Amino acid sequence: EFFTEMAGELGLQCEPLYPSGSNIRDALSAGAVIVVNLGPGQFTDGGHFFVLTGLGDDGSVIVNDPYSVERSSRTWDAETIADEALALFSYTSA
Repeated sequence: EFFTEMAGELGLQCEPLYPSGSNIRDALSAGAVIVVNLGPGQFTDGGHFFVLTGLGDDGSVIVNDPYSVERSSRTWDAETIADEALALFSYTSA
């Protein structure tokens, strides 16, 4: 609830998204940034958050991962992210 309730106080709108590659691509194409809550997988052994900031020229996803310069320095397949996502929160300006 923190993600959705606090957005308005920051001048943002937040929409929870069902984790899917198409939802990620659609939201990023519309100019949103997405906070991702990840479960165990190739991005984390336990749990982790990172931000999706846009799309590369080939439609892959630009990741801003505060724990990994390596993961942030390349783009990722939207389906790979969606498969490991527990929740997605899409942010746009209000």
